[in-house]
Amino acid sequence: MADQNNDGDGESKRILERVNSQMGASASRGGDDPNDWPEYWGKRIGRALGFAFLLVVIYWLYQLITGTG
Repeated sequence: MADQNNDGDGESKRILERVNSQMGASASRGGDDPNDWPEYWGKRIGRALGFAFLLVVIYWLYQLITGTG
């Protein structure tokens, strides 16, 4: 039984190492390029719009629950 557990651990480590090597820089923050202005501003605009959308949904839910809307 202990041998099967060790084999599973080894296989899990191999799979994780392979996935990490295939993902490369796209999975890490090291791939961010501060000189790439469309990516820089696109992220900021997207985050701002996402936050604004969250506030609208919270307000809408508040009106729905209180019955004022």
